[in-house]
Order: sequence, then structure tokens, then C-alpha cells
Amino acid sequence: YLAKAKEELTYIENYDDNLAKLEQELSLLAKDASQEALILHELRQKSAKALEMAIMKELASLSMADAKLVINLTLNDDFTENGVDDVEILFSANLGEDLKSLAKIVSGGELSRIALALKTITAKKDDIDLMVFDEVDTGVGGKTAQMMAEKIARIALYRQVICITHLPQIAAMADAHFYISKETKNNKTFTTIDEINYDAKLAEIARMSSGIDLTQASLENAEEMLTNARKRKELLHFDE
Repeated sequence: YLAKAKEELTYIENYDDNLAKLEQELSLLAKDASQEALILHELRQKSAKALEMAIMKELASLSMADAKLVINLTLNDDFTENGVDDVEILFSANLGEDLKSLAKIVSGGELSRIALALKTITAKKDDIDLMVFDEVDTGVGGKTAQMMAEKIARIALYRQVICITHLPQIAAMADAHFYISKETKNNKTFTTIDEINYDAKLAEIARMSSGIDLTQASLENAEEMLTNARKRKELLHFDE
């Protein structure tokens, strides 16, 4: 107890000197942190430019050739665990429109395609095991739908993907198919998810393409889509 009391007394008697020493250490650490933060800022600027170009390239293949995206980095005065950068993504969907904050102006369809573009780029590098795309095909069709399907399939080379879709182009690219249905019993709604076999998958893709009434032509078209999808997936594996 005496030793502890003497230690506390010494600390109190030397309070001003201890405070000055700590302030000096803090100043040196702040200087080092500022230098590291500036290095990190410069690296982020270089990476941001590369990421901007990569995202716009992906968006061009998703029928957004005139879209422009800028990752804006600004320095602030306060340190955080991530450095001293404030990050904002600016976006313009059409030619001649000013860049504005992505969070404020992007539509659902645009956001879906931007997210898909970003996930396509980062699929090999991030540590996310499962990705869920819910109605990512909003507002797209035709060639854009096919390109979107191939990008999702490319992501699935590296991650498990669950995709909820109403587009036959995207459904045809899946490795496994599940049909989601709802029914009401005793004033309660129940959702059922069933894995379907090839024949049922063929019928569902045909319905997506042509409507409720199945015809021989619609079934043949669905079969051709599945065959082409299998070939496209084989090419994706070959490309990788």
C-alpha cells in the first residue's frame, strides 16, 4: 500500500511534466497519422478512377452507355478508423445531365444495374459468400436482360447467388431452379418454395416468355434458351 501511495504521489507531483510529455507524444502520433491518411487518400484517388472506369464499362453493356459515375473524395479534419476521407458517389444517367449525388437521384432500375456492375467487378476480391439479387431485372429486357444474366452467372463462378427474377433470360442461366408460390388457408397466407425438375423448369420459362398458355412453339423456344444458356455458361468458365 505504501509503494502504491508513493507512486500516486509522484504522479501528482509531476503532473505538469507528465501532461507535457503526453501532449508531445500525441502531437507526434497525430503527425504520423496525418501522413498515413494522406498516403491512403492518394491510393484511394487512384483506385477510385480505376473503379469509375470499370463500373461505366459494365454499365455500357447494360444499356447505360451514356451514364457517368464519379467517386468524389474530400479530406476532412477529423480522423476516423477509415482515415480522413469523405466519400460520395456522383451519378448522371443520361447525356447532358449534371452529376448529382447517387443516393438522391438514382432510380430502382439504375441502382440495380450499378449494384450488379459493382458486384461483377468485385466478385473475385470480396469475402461475401452469398449474394441475393431481388428483382434486379427491374425495367430491363431483351439484350440488356441477356447481358445482366451473364453478369450474374459470372458472379456465381465465385459466390453463391440467389436471384429472384421474372425474366426468362435470367432464369435460364441458373444452375438450380426453385418455384415460389402463395396460397391462402384459413385466412392465412403461406409461401411455398419447391425445387423443380427440368420439365417444370421448361414450362415456367416458356410461361415467362409467352404467358399463361403453353404452346409447342413456346416450349421449343424455352428449350432453345436453356441450351444457349448452358453454352454461354461453359464459355464463361472457359474465359475465367
